[in-house]
Amino acid sequence: TCVQASAWGEEPYILHYGIDFNIGVDYNWNKMMYKKLDLYSCQGQFFGPPPKPNSRRERYGAFVVNTLNGAFCDFYNTHCNASAPFECPPSERPTGAHLECDDSNHACWSWALDDQCELNKAFMENSCKR
Repeated sequence: TCVQASAWGEEPYILHYGIDFNIGVDYNWNKMMYKKLDLYSCQGQFFGPPPKPNSRRERYGAFVVNTLNGAFCDFYNTHCNASAPFECPPSERPTGAHLECDDSNHACWSWALDDQCELNKAFMENSCKR
């Protein structure tokens, strides 16, 4: 992905999103981990929202994740026959107190994309409530 200087006010940069992005201490993302992701199944699957970035590299990684999530949301809402619009994920992981419906592990979204909701249903229902 190449972004021109006018969009960011900086020199153009290139993102190769086939490499690992670490954002904060507990968020790792690499598109190659999500080979099972199928937009056409219209299940409303998204990448988990990243935590607040702390560096330029982390901002670029968050930009890739949020750009893809935005594109997925547009796709789902224009190509899937859902009874209600798909809710797009936030661009930043919410902070604060955990609610009863919160995931107990930051990797829940990653496991869900890997079909673990079906393969390990009891664990996911208990640990990954979102």
